[in-house]
Amino acid sequence: MSSKSKNRRENEWQSAWLNTDNCNCPDKESHSKDLHKICSICKGIMHKDVRINLNSNLLHHFAWNKDNSKPKANGGTNRKDNLVAMHPWCNQEKIQFSFWKINIIL
Repeated sequence: MSSKSKNRRENEWQSAWLNTDNCNCPDKESHSKDLHKICSICKGIMHKDVRINLNSNLLHHFAWNKDNSKPKANGGTNRKDNLVAMHPWCNQEKIQFSFWKINIIL
């Protein structure tokens, strides 16, 4: 993978994290360092350092990955303003629900 491609992917991850709501936990140090966010699906807590890919076997309570707010299938893009962070299992549920919904419509 080229360095330009790596930089683009890293920028996408950073954008997803920044576009996601902060948690309201009492840990003030985490707030100042932007370490905790709230999953855009289940509203559970995620930790910035537990970033994983969808195909990873790692299951961690605070894990997160990036996703598109507006799915690409519905005209969404990988633009910075369309990326959010969510738990990987919430992302999988969203994918499965979308597939189920599409099959019902067809």
